[in-house]
Amino acid sequence: LDFDFMCKRRKPSVEAMVFPFSGNHYVKFYWGTEEILMPVYTTTKEAVEKHPDASVFVNFASFRSVYETSIEAMAYPSIKTLGIIAEGVPKHQ
Repeated sequence: LDFDFMCKRRKPSVEAMVFPFSGNHYVKFYWGTEEILMPVYTTTKEAVEKHPDASVFVNFASFRSVYETSIEAMAYPSIKTLGIIAEGVPKHQ
């Protein structure tokens, strides 16, 4: 979000977050000197349904669940790009 703000974007490029270990809620972040609320969903399905224009999925899941969550994200037609940032995931197999 800091990068988006410094690039003078009008709004953040991040639409939502998925965190399956708690109920749906909002997290507060700074946008410059103002505070914004980012929605957090418990499922990818709900996030994709509520944000149909989102086309990039960045996966920070652990190596134990990154495969399943990545496969799930790729099943949604609106997701065009998937980035995986997880420790323990081999680059090549």
